[in-house]
Amino acid sequence: MIARFLPLIALFSRAVRDEVRGKFPPIIRATAALFLLLLVGINQRSFEYQAAAGQGLLMMIAMVNFFGLTLVGLGSFCSAITEEKEEETLALLRMTRLNPLAILLGKSTARFVGGLLFLAVQIPFTMLCVTLGGAARDQILRVYAVLGAYLFFLCNLGLFWSVICRRTSRAVSLTFFCGILFYILPWFLAGSLLLGGLFGGPSSSELGLFERSIKFLISSNPLGDIASTIFNRSGGGGFPFATDSLPFHLIGGLVFFLLSWALFDRFCSNAGEAAPRKRKSAGGSANGLRVPRPWRLAIAWKDFHFITGGKKGMAIRLVLYAIVIGCICAWSNSNKYGSGNLDYGDIGGIIRWTALILFSAEFVSVSARIFGVERKRQTLGSLYLLPISPARIAWQKVLGCIIGFAPSFGLWILGWWMYDDWQYHHGGYGYGDYYRSAEYQERVFLQQAFTVVNYLFLGTLTAYLSLRFRRAPLVIALITLGMAHFLSAAMFGFGGKGWIAFQTFVLGLATFFLAAFIPGRIAQCAEEE
Repeated sequence: MIARFLPLIALFSRAVRDEVRGKFPPIIRATAALFLLLLVGINQRSFEYQAAAGQGLLMMIAMVNFFGLTLVGLGSFCSAITEEKEEETLALLRMTRLNPLAILLGKSTARFVGGLLFLAVQIPFTMLCVTLGGAARDQILRVYAVLGAYLFFLCNLGLFWSVICRRTSRAVSLTFFCGILFYILPWFLAGSLLLGGLFGGPSSSELGLFERSIKFLISSNPLGDIASTIFNRSGGGGFPFATDSLPFHLIGGLVFFLLSWALFDRFCSNAGEAAPRKRKSAGGSANGLRVPRPWRLAIAWKDFHFITGGKKGMAIRLVLYAIVIGCICAWSNSNKYGSGNLDYGDIGGIIRWTALILFSAEFVSVSARIFGVERKRQTLGSLYLLPISPARIAWQKVLGCIIGFAPSFGLWILGWWMYDDWQYHHGGYGYGDYYRSAEYQERVFLQQAFTVVNYLFLGTLTAYLSLRFRRAPLVIALITLGMAHFLSAAMFGFGGKGWIAFQTFVLGLATFFLAAFIPGRIAQCAEEE
């Protein structure tokens, strides 16, 4: 009887053994435990002035774990099946005795077990919150149960899109979109529709189906459940009301796993899973899909067209960005307090921050793909054979991608100019003199330098890591940047000009050295191919 199930768990058991015996997973778990002890040491002085120090520390640990697990999950779970499609090895797995269920258990559930081990190693150290006061053992265990259920849901949601999609980037995008749909959009709908008494007024029976769906999604938010658990809120006075995310995430994760199992044969049966789809021939010169003649800098032209989408992709993004900004302005204007409409300073602020978010999304996506796509397709060796140096290859690829950032970056410049003009010439809310002062100018310059250096460091580190690791370079870069910010902020008391100047100098120096190492790494990857 047991022998019948051995082929089912063969890949799973092998993956778990690799997870346990590997070099990096134990180091990562040990780093997590040391990070918790570091949090305790950094906040040691403030414990003397807090009545419930353990409560605040537990909340801090929970938030760090939540966002860390989200980043790791997007980088790891979404590539469970797509990495086999991209490397064209899924057909080899299907030729063995492994059925779809065995492949899914081996490729995704083993990664979920690794995530659970990452959480489990923290629990003994988190129990220090009980000694510090304000937190009970049951609260700590429930917080980690909520995080584990969220991890289970995220794992199977990423697995579902990994089965459906042909590329990891698309699976990550769709998983991220579902996260916004489940966790962020209900809050905006609840606020904009003004569901009167939603947070403690009428009962659920008095609300419509749409309102009840929004209330259910808000109550299933893991952050709300964690806050309710830590701060002992329940019933009608909870945050935002009685929350319980465990059933939603456990049942939802199981549903997505079953859907992945049911759809596996439909989307993963072809031998050429990763082969590009053939375009329909339209004939004639009116096709409009022909790629124009290459530039003199052929590598920059290639990345401009095939990574950023070329002129057509820029035009489409510009129209979409304008629609998004227009919707946000209309929503903000309809919900603005007081009389009057948005002035152009408000509109400039909306354009600036929205464009910055859109630019950030483009920037991190391109940074992970600029060398990652070449390495996955094993084309770095062909580029290396060209009569140009690896450094020239690198800067041409960067140049081609920078041109593709024109829509979002141009909108950011427009928003910045509108908001800046409103501040300096119209006295922005009565603070015009302060905005014109040398102190404010110095602070703005330092903040802008800090922002630019952070973007350069993150992009350079992601590009370098994509030449080192085949999986989740962006996640590793984000975690590295976050740890660098946290440690340097702890050294300077979490704020002040000294922290900003120090961090700008250190990250700028690190960016320079990383950029210098990239050409050599390109040569090594080309030789390995």
